[in-house]
Amino acid sequence: MGILPSALNSKSLSRNGCDFVRVGTASMQGCRIHQEDAHRVVLNLPNHPAYAFYGVFDGHGGGEASKFVQKHLIHRLDELDEFTDEKLKDCFRTLDRKFVADENSAIREHGTTCVCCLVERIPAEEKGDQFNITCVNLGDSRSLLLRNDDSWIPLSEDHKPTNDIERERILQAKGSVQSARVDGNLAVSRAFGDWSLKCNADLEPDEQKVSCIPDITRAKSRYGDILFLSCDGIYEHLSNAQVVNIIRQNYDLEHPDPAKTLTELFESSLDSGSTDNMTGVLAHFIDGSDYQWGDQYVPGPLYQNQGDSAFLDAYLKDAEGHIDSQEFLRLIAYHQDLKEMPDSKNHNLKMRIKQLDPLSLSIEDFSTLNNALHSAIIIKPAHIESLKGLGITNASKAVSYFDDNEDATWRDIGISEFAETHMRALLSVWTDLPDEMLPELPSVPLARPMDDSDSDSSDDDLTFAPMSSTPTASVEVVVNGEMVPAENVNVDKGEQDDEDGINPTERREAEADDLPSSDVDI
Repeated sequence: MGILPSALNSKSLSRNGCDFVRVGTASMQGCRIHQEDAHRVVLNLPNHPAYAFYGVFDGHGGGEASKFVQKHLIHRLDELDEFTDEKLKDCFRTLDRKFVADENSAIREHGTTCVCCLVERIPAEEKGDQFNITCVNLGDSRSLLLRNDDSWIPLSEDHKPTNDIERERILQAKGSVQSARVDGNLAVSRAFGDWSLKCNADLEPDEQKVSCIPDITRAKSRYGDILFLSCDGIYEHLSNAQVVNIIRQNYDLEHPDPAKTLTELFESSLDSGSTDNMTGVLAHFIDGSDYQWGDQYVPGPLYQNQGDSAFLDAYLKDAEGHIDSQEFLRLIAYHQDLKEMPDSKNHNLKMRIKQLDPLSLSIEDFSTLNNALHSAIIIKPAHIESLKGLGITNASKAVSYFDDNEDATWRDIGISEFAETHMRALLSVWTDLPDEMLPELPSVPLARPMDDSDSDSSDDDLTFAPMSSTPTASVEVVVNGEMVPAENVNVDKGEQDDEDGINPTERREAEADDLPSSDVDI
C-alpha cells in the first residue's frame, strides 16, 4: 500500500451505548493511500442476547478480506450453540475456507487480521456487575483490558513470523522467514485469506505457513473496566503500556467519551511516527444509555496538501458520503488548517495561509458578524458582500480569534442555521479550492442539534460533520430477534422506529445489502 505525503487525519466516529456499556469507535486512514481496516460492534447477539461483540479487522493486500470478515463473522458466531474454544476455532476455519475458495480467486490473496471479543454480561442477581470476556485473536491486532483499579492486562499476543512457535510451523510447511516476514512477504503468521501461503493440500489449516486458527483468551471484567481493541497501526511506535497511559490521560471520567479518547490516541500515535491505518473500539463498562449519539465524521486539514493529487484524491474519497454539502466540507477543512497554523513549522503552509489573508475577513468585521450571529440576527447578503475584500493583516492573530470565539459563533445559533444561512456566501472568500475538485456528495442530515448540555463541550465538537448511516460504522442491537443499527431503536420503549413502515426483517435485509461486500456468497 502506498504512502501519502502527510497523514490524512479525517476521522470516522461512532458513539453508542446501553445500560451497561458506553462504546466508541474510530477509524483514520493515516498516511496510507487506501483504508483497509474494518470494525463491527453488536451490543447483543440475536441468539445470545447476553453477549456483545466487538471486532477490529486489519486488512492487507487489499480491503476485501476485512470487509468480508466484518460482514460474515458475526453471523457465523451467532449460529454456534456455545462459545467453546474448539467451536470458535472451527468457526474461523470454516469462514476462511469460504473466503479462499476457488470461486473467490480474484480476491482470495487479500488478507486480514481479526481481534474480537465476545462479552457476556452476568446478571446482577447472580454475581454482581461482572462480565466474562472471550478474546479471539488472529494476527497482530490487539486487545487490552484496563481495570478500574489502574491495572491492565493484554488479552492477545501478536502472531509474528519471528515468534518461535510460528517460525517452527512456517519452516515445517517448507516456508521461510525473511526480514521478519513469511517468505519475505507477509508480516503476520496467522490471518484470514492470503491463499498462496496456505494452499498446500497436504497440510491441515493449523499446519500451513499462514494459519487461520486463532488463539483464545478468557478473562473476567467488572463494572468500570475498559476494553480496548485496535489494529497494529496504533502500536507502530508505541508499547502496550504507553497506549494504556495515553488512554487514561485522555479519558474524562466525569464526562466519559470513548470516541473522543480514541481521536486523542490516534493523534499521539501519528506524533510517534505511525504511518498505518488506525481503527479502534473502546468499550467502557458503565451506563451508556445517554451515549447514543450515532455516527459522526471529523474532516482533517486539507489546504496545506491540496497541491498533491494523491492526497487530494484520498481526502475526497474518504469524505465522500459523509458530508452533506461541498461548502460545509470546504469550511471545515479550512478551519482545521487555521487551527494548525500557529504551531506549524511548515513554511509552505504559512505562506499559503498568508496568501489567503487578502481574500478573508478582517478581525473587526468578523467580530461584527459574530456578534450578529450571537444575537441570531439574520445577515443580509448585501451586508456579507460589504465584508469581502477586507484583509486580515496578521494571520496568527486571526487564528487566535477563531480559537477564542468559535463557541459563540457555532453553538448559539446552531451548526445547521450557521452553515446554511451565512457560510455559503462567505466560502468563496475564505477558500480557494475549485468546485470541480470536489465530489458530488449526497444530502444527509447535519450533525445532532446542539442543546444546553453542549455548552461546556470541547472544541473538538465543532468539527463534527455527519456520517451517512451505514452499517460499517454503526453499533447494532437486537430488536425482536433482528440486528438493527442502534440509532433506529427507541430508547424509552426498546422498540425499533417504524415510521417508514419497514418491518425488522425487511430492514435487516436492506441494511445487509448496504454493507461493504466482497460479492462473495456464504
